[in-house]
Amino acid sequence: MRGEEDEVDEDYIFKFMDNFICKPLENEIEDIIQFQSNLQEIHLPSQRKLSDLKLKMDNANVNNEAQLHQLKGEIMELKTHNQEFQKQLF
Repeated sequence: MRGEEDEVDEDYIFKFMDNFICKPLENEIEDIIQFQSNLQEIHLPSQRKLSDLKLKMDNANVNNEAQLHQLKGEIMELKTHNQEFQKQLF
C-alpha cells in the first residue's frame, strides 16, 4: 500500500511542476521571443528610413560641395577677368 502512495505522490509532484512551473515558464519564454520579434519588425523599417535619410543627406552634401566648388571656380574666373579688365583700363 505504501508503494502506491509514493508513486501517486511522485506523479502528482511531476504534474504539479509541469503545470505550475514548466508550462508557465514556456509560455513566458514564447511571449518574450514573440515580443522581441515584434520589436524587430517595428524597428527595421524605421532603421531603414534613417539609413535612407542619412544617404540622402550625404548625397546632398556631395552635390552641394560640387556646386560650391563649381561656384568657386566661376568666382576665380570672374576675378581674373576683372583684373585683366582693370589692367586694360589703366
